[in-house]
Amino acid sequence: MKAFKRILIITTLALPQFAMSAELIIGGWSYHPSKTWYDGEKDIEYLNDNKLIALDLNNVVLASFTNSYNNKTKAIGYNFKINKYFGVMPLLTDTYENETPLKLGPVNLMGMLTFKAGPVVLLFVPNEVYTLAFSFKI
Repeated sequence: MKAFKRILIITTLALPQFAMSAELIIGGWSYHPSKTWYDGEKDIEYLNDNKLIALDLNNVVLASFTNSYNNKTKAIGYNFKINKYFGVMPLLTDTYENETPLKLGPVNLMGMLTFKAGPVVLLFVPNEVYTLAFSFKI
């Protein structure tokens, strides 16, 4: 986490020279329609406060959060904009080993849909998880 914070600070300081668009995304309050997941022995409630902090630089997203299974997660992705509000974001993460369609060495590929209106950001996988966050231009 310390390394991620250092990268975030260095990147933020370099933004005025290199980035046309930069946003800080914070929040990560999620809703799961199924409420619990099975860990092989018992049902466990999903974590709904994911403590998300992310940096969006020209649609490249660097993120750190606690996932719904209570695992610290780092991710990098790209938000492909469909229109003014909606996008599709494939992500490489260091968690989600059992749920991702593709494992690439130490990282896993996953994806989600995005909705953004003003500062409100919704990250979601339909019928699985809906996560609310807020973005601020920097």
